[in-house]
Amino acid sequence: MKHSPATASSIDPPTDSSSDAPTAIAGPRSCHAARLFGRLAAFGLALLILAGGLGQALRDRSTATALLMYIPLPLLAGSALALDAAWRGRSLIGPRFALTALALVASAWSAWWLIGSGQERPAAAGEREISVLHWNVQWGGGFFRGPRTWTAQRAAIVAKHPDLVILSEAPPDDWLAQLVSDLGPGSSLVSIHHDPRSSYWYGLAVISRRLLRQEPAPSLPNGSAFSVVAEVDGRDLRLLVVDGISTPTRSRLPFLAAIADSCRQAREQGRPYDLVLGDFNTPSRSLGFDELEGLGYTLAGRSAAGWRATFPAWLPVYDIDHVWLAPELTLASCSFFNGSHTDQRGQFVRILEKVRTHANKLKLHNGNPSQIENIKNTNKHVNNKIQLSDYVK
Repeated sequence: MKHSPATASSIDPPTDSSSDAPTAIAGPRSCHAARLFGRLAAFGLALLILAGGLGQALRDRSTATALLMYIPLPLLAGSALALDAAWRGRSLIGPRFALTALALVASAWSAWWLIGSGQERPAAAGEREISVLHWNVQWGGGFFRGPRTWTAQRAAIVAKHPDLVILSEAPPDDWLAQLVSDLGPGSSLVSIHHDPRSSYWYGLAVISRRLLRQEPAPSLPNGSAFSVVAEVDGRDLRLLVVDGISTPTRSRLPFLAAIADSCRQAREQGRPYDLVLGDFNTPSRSLGFDELEGLGYTLAGRSAAGWRATFPAWLPVYDIDHVWLAPELTLASCSFFNGSHTDQRGQFVRILEKVRTHANKLKLHNGNPSQIENIKNTNKHVNNKIQLSDYVK
């Protein structure tokens, strides 16, 4: 027996309308939740960007403004641009693309301070070049350090052919001895390391293709330092190598003020520091660097081409590693590089200095008998090729 369509439809089982109810309202609810989340994320990003801008303007006058200064504006600006693009400029209530405009201002601000000028100066007649490499190698390879990681870092250093190598968070001396060997005959090393019982870890090392000698170093609050004299082509280059504590709630101002005071005293004594360098754990925007600049020191990184932030290496937003040059030195170039197995970028600095003859040295000191005698004695020692053990203490 055939059924008519009307009869057939009349015996169809009734549908459970309750099972479709969640589906009917799931779309509006999910859209509302996504909209709310987007609004909150946009508002939070805008608030953080404004706070970071305030921190950059006020700088580290207090612990509170220092923490605001550490807000990573480049990272926040990139996130804000992506969010506002996804929302077609309507992520914030108000004018369209308001968050985009705010993010672009933050990006421009960051670029102003973290992109170098790219200036280079070739050596002129009567000038010689001294190359300096500074790198925080994170103990020779970070958490997974070992012979393989340290070998890769040594290869990266040797490939740059530096005259001087300064390492922060340096590995043990037996590892450093391998790098000394890599740099060739006549190379030498001086280093200092933290007390194993201390909660503050540091390791500073200077390696040169020539002779080195260590000097008494100033005591720095919230950090460490050591002073080294490197003989480069018959000229003594005086280095102050520093390391700052990384705790963000510790003010960097006493640390930087002590560095500037040490540089001032050294200059008054007629033995200025030619280079002040290391992992300061402090952005160059810090108020504490103003005094060092007032003494005539120049930040090498500002002449680098491109982005000059050094930490973290995989997404650098903080410039915390610095090389400062005394006014007597001329900067030829500075470049930053990424290496393996560490969380910080290194930098390679080329310095120009006028070649000094023996006669020029005597003239420079205006006939001071004691200083002339010191120069003669130094030249005598260099000519006689005194053993390394006589210099490194």
